[in-house]
Amino acid sequence: MASWKASERATAKRRGGVRHPSQGTAHKDISAPQMAIEHKKRESIPQWFLKAFDQAKVNAVMYPGEMPLVIIAYHQGAGHRIRRFYCLEEDQWEAWMGEHFTPTDVSIATNEEDE
Repeated sequence: MASWKASERATAKRRGGVRHPSQGTAHKDISAPQMAIEHKKRESIPQWFLKAFDQAKVNAVMYPGEMPLVIIAYHQGAGHRIRRFYCLEEDQWEAWMGEHFTPTDVSIATNEEDE
């Protein structure tokens, strides 16, 4: 099995959801309560991105109770709006959401098929 499939399955399990096999049509990778998850697995990530998370963790230690959040602002130039991406590492997301988020009871059909 491809490592990205295993990663999607593991993520689905952690989120209380189910992975959807690729069917050649646009659909979410994972169904989970109140989430439409598009999952991407990479073997490498730019160092500046990882360093931003390290700095966010340092900041959160200095300011207890605050979320270690990385915001990436992407601007393609004049005439384009700025897109902002809010990013948390999984353990930090789980800690924060565990305190501030109670998913509603959502029934998700199980799809164990593999492509």
